[in-house]
Amino acid sequence: MIEQKWPHALWIVRHGQSAGNVARDAAEAASLPLIDIVTRDVDTPLSQLGERQSRALGRWFERLPRGESPTVVLCSPYVRAIATARLICTTAGIANGEAALVADERLREKEFGILDRYTRQGIVQKFPELAAQRALVGKFQWNPALLGHGESDRPDPADSAPYNYKARVIDNAFDWGDDISPSVPERAIHST
Repeated sequence: MIEQKWPHALWIVRHGQSAGNVARDAAEAASLPLIDIVTRDVDTPLSQLGERQSRALGRWFERLPRGESPTVVLCSPYVRAIATARLICTTAGIANGEAALVADERLREKEFGILDRYTRQGIVQKFPELAAQRALVGKFQWNPALLGHGESDRPDPADSAPYNYKARVIDNAFDWGDDISPSVPERAIHST
């Protein structure tokens, strides 16, 4: 019989509202070209609302019947994703050895390259040709990190991010070798 590595249930959870989401919304509402935030994207914390959202979801998981809670929690290494996952686990009571929290680089946000911190209006104003490409290809398929911006016509081969599509993670996410040895997960959470 072939061993199943796929979980019986998979919950996909987006991180709670972040300080970056708040700053972006404020910049968009004011028609500003740039998002006013001092942290790097990877270091952006949750907002107070994001913390409340994470705890609320933790309470939902806490109410699940015994044995239906996640046994593995995967998240990106971004501060907001780790905070979301930890708050969910702590609130749900699944952080005491019952669930393994794994930060996986392959689950991180896509790179925005030179467009980082620009609002939609800012992109149209400063980079109209890129805005047109994004409109043509679509928000989710378009990846500015794959575009050359004067230094090179090809992405840096040392940067695996443009090629690490999130769908690839699921196939091997449950084969950790000697790093962690949980049982085959019955339930899993993914927080990006």
